[in-house]
Amino acid sequence: MGWGRIVAWNAVVLVLLLMFAELGLRVLKVAGSCTSGQACDYHWVSQLQVRSLAEKAGRKVGFSAIHPVLGYVPAAGFDDVLDSHGWGGKRLTIGPEGFRDNGNGLAGPKRILTVGDSFTFGDQVSNHETWPACLERKTGIAVANAGVFGYGGAQSVLRAKLEVDQSTFDTVIVSVLVEGDFERDRMSYRSGLARPAVIRAGDSLDWAPPPDPRAQGTLWNPVTNEVPAATRFAQVLYEHSELLASLVDRFSEGHLGYGRLSSEHPDAASVDEIIRFALGELANLPVPQKVLVLQYSRHLEQGRGTERKRRLLTETAASLGIPVVDTLDVLKREDPDAIWDGHHTAYGNSVVCETVLSALR
Repeated sequence: MGWGRIVAWNAVVLVLLLMFAELGLRVLKVAGSCTSGQACDYHWVSQLQVRSLAEKAGRKVGFSAIHPVLGYVPAAGFDDVLDSHGWGGKRLTIGPEGFRDNGNGLAGPKRILTVGDSFTFGDQVSNHETWPACLERKTGIAVANAGVFGYGGAQSVLRAKLEVDQSTFDTVIVSVLVEGDFERDRMSYRSGLARPAVIRAGDSLDWAPPPDPRAQGTLWNPVTNEVPAATRFAQVLYEHSELLASLVDRFSEGHLGYGRLSSEHPDAASVDEIIRFALGELANLPVPQKVLVLQYSRHLEQGRGTERKRRLLTETAASLGIPVVDTLDVLKREDPDAIWDGHHTAYGNSVVCETVLSALR
């Protein structure tokens, strides 16, 4: 058999394997939807296209609002059941103050402020399944969930500063994803959203004002007709292949040229500088109790110098008198499939909640 035929047969086998993998993933998606307590979702196997980049961008715009200092915040008054990729029929409600609703119906002034990224906001879980909602139920103290999807660690502290200026809190809890939150604080745009990068300003550090939130390539101005043909081809594959989309979402957060503008600020500070700056700003908040919570993705401490950053966060917080709740050892003892489904599952959030609660007690 000649080389040409060998290559051809290998290509055929590869294509068949990819097709079987694609079908298998789609069947698993249907099975998962049938066990979630909702009606079975058969669109995974009944149609070729499984997602829309335009819908994905528009969805995030729907529950986002432009903010002059923070870049963006959750849109006050948003309330919907999200059946899109990753959410699976979960309810997302944003209250009039821009905080995510906890679903507990607890009245009275909020005494605990929680800030952080999507692990605090509660991506992929319902209102009552976030760890701030759990904390509220367990303590009987009203909690303001001011977490925001995609925020960096310093950006979260900046939101805490703004909220503390507006209201009185007894406790501020800042949750950070150790692996990558502070890298986000070097960026002017990330995933199509403008943000306040931490920059060097003379001999000190400060937050830069967010750039134009409607620049070309942002979620508010996707500009699809200017992307290269190869990028548009990748977009089509992403919309029609669960296998490819899973890989893209895992390793590149869906950066396929559709409303996903990402760029670093030219004067961005280093990650180590940003960590020290953010914790220093947290320590200076006029609040009786400040707490730092260290969270992790499914990869835990692997890669990107996570262990070094974990150590720097812990040592810097200790030098500033900020208690640290490190969830690493607790998470290591759990079944990863029970804890993570991209973000924390409802059970994963309950584990984080109990860990934070133990420290507060």
